[in-house]
Amino acid sequence: MLNLNIFGFENNFSFNNILKIYVMSFYGELCIYPNHSPLLVYVKSGIVLYDNKKQFFISKSLLEIKKNIVTVFTDIIKYDFNINIFSIKFFCK
Repeated sequence: MLNLNIFGFENNFSFNNILKIYVMSFYGELCIYPNHSPLLVYVKSGIVLYDNKKQFFISKSLLEIKKNIVTVFTDIIKYDFNINIFSIKFFCK
């Protein structure tokens, strides 16, 4: 299982026991599963989707994966809003 930590200027969030995280990096789509190799990457402004149903919006960010802990450092975090999951690719471009 993954742990997800999001650090912003105004608020922080932490989520535990996550099966999958989906985010758009500048190199393409990134799907993170447990035991993912370590990674440090810039991600685009857009939606971060986890466990196929929960999401939040972030601005351009830095994402780190290390020992099943995914950490996102960002300016803006919008959490608890509704969006059609099937339009995520359109929204993230």
